[in-house]
Amino acid sequence: VHTDQVLGLTSGGFDWHGAVIGGVIGAALISWLRGVPFRPYSDVIGLALPIGAITVWWGCSAAASAYGLEVRTLADFPAWLVIEAPDVYGQIAPRLNLPQIGMVIGLIVYLLIGILTILRLATGFRFWIALALLSFSTAIIDFFRGDTVILVVGRRADQLLDLALLAIAVIGIVAVALIRRPIAALNIGDSPHPPPPLRTHGEEESDGGMGKVLMENDVL
Repeated sequence: VHTDQVLGLTSGGFDWHGAVIGGVIGAALISWLRGVPFRPYSDVIGLALPIGAITVWWGCSAAASAYGLEVRTLADFPAWLVIEAPDVYGQIAPRLNLPQIGMVIGLIVYLLIGILTILRLATGFRFWIALALLSFSTAIIDFFRGDTVILVVGRRADQLLDLALLAIAVIGIVAVALIRRPIAALNIGDSPHPPPPLRTHGEEESDGGMGKVLMENDVL
């Protein structure tokens, strides 16, 4: 394991975790410089994030990276779940087809965020929802990866980074909800029906006179 290449972006670096962190920092900086809320930018990133995930998994498939655990034979599993693929040393063997699974998950997340965008739902939450789903699914996939990665407290380092991004996504969802709650409370306090206009003393006497006339007509 080449720990000296962790900070080298041309050598892989922090892979998709670094891309997400850098993208969020860049979007926050642009929103601050232009004086616009961060939430519109985050919703756009939320729609682009699963596309990036699909591209990353596609690249992993082509580069023999993030390959799955070796299995005994292809006949023991459904055709979509396994594939004959090389490892980092070029040894071809039947393995779990993790890149394809990752691309399918990315497509599902993209469709979900796309539907929310079309329906204009979950405004301000879309990026955090996409990040939570992708980081959680990637953390699960990491249990079945066959490539070698640094272990930290007995777990893969990239899996711990996945869980860290999942925690950040949950914090982001909670933060957006707390920010929107005071605004919603103010809107609830506003009556949907405007109060009746103030009436002058003359108008009240006029209405009183009309009431008397109506009552007399009813008696007659």
